Order: sequence, then structure tokens, then C-alpha cells
Amino acid sequence: MNFFQNASIKRKQVLVIMLTTGVALLLACVAFTAFEIISFHTETLAEHLTLAKLIGNNTEAALNFRDQAAAQETLSFFSVDADISGICVYSKDGEIFAQYDPPNDGEIFVPPSALDLEKHWTRKGHLLVVQPIVSNGETIGTVYLESNLVEL
Repeated sequence: MNFFQNASIKRKQVLVIMLTTGVALLLACVAFTAFEIISFHTETLAEHLTLAKLIGNNTEAALNFRDQAAAQETLSFFSVDADISGICVYSKDGEIFAQYDPPNDGEIFVPPSALDLEKHWTRKGHLLVVQPIVSNGETIGTVYLESNLVEL
């Protein structure tokens, strides 16, 4: 405190300006970081909702014809996406119809037994998306998509 009292007016002005600039810079960094985190979550959610709809559209015929092999083959195409922790397609009665658990990801994918339709949430560093599969206006199944948020 003695330093500030004994300093010249020029030095006091420089100190106040530097302190003000430093605080403004810190607040700007916090604001940019918060914006980037919110943008990442919004974009990731939109991407995964679209992906769940795509999975639903691609497995619709397999569900209608009860062709589990075709549904499983459709889910296997998502092995190239390292963010996906697991995908599960449920039939109309809530039974697991097809499931994909990426190999060598160090996680065991356990799909939930009961789902709420058209919902998304985050849990333990994962984004979880539930999307109904609709055919001719009737819900014939549900897609459950789980992905990690490692990029964040």
C-alpha cells in the first residue's frame, strides 16, 4: 500500500489503466469461453438429433419387416464415428431390436430399459438422445443414441 501512496501520478495512472484493461480482458475471455461451450452443446445436440432421425429412417423398413440383421447392419455403419458410445433401436413394444456398441472404446454400453420419447439430456460426460421412429403416422420404434462429449 505504501508503494501506491509514494508513486507518482503517472505511475498511478498506468497502474489503474493496466488493472482496468486486465479485468476487461479477463471478462472478455470468460464470455468467449461460455459462448463457445454453449455453442458446442447446441451444435452437438442438433447433430445428434439429426443422426437419431437418420438412424430411425434407415431402420424403419427393418422394423416393419422384423429384419434384425438389416437393422444391425445399418447400425454398424456408425463405427466410423468415434464420438458414439452406443446406439440402440427399440421395437414398438419396448424390446431391444438392434444394438451397436463400438469395439475398443473402453466403455460397456448398457442401453436403458425404459425410455421417454423425444428427449435429450447429459449424464456423466455423455449426451443421450431418444427419438421415435414413425412410419405412416404410427410410432413403430425408438432410437436411443449415446455419445461422449470428449471434444468439449
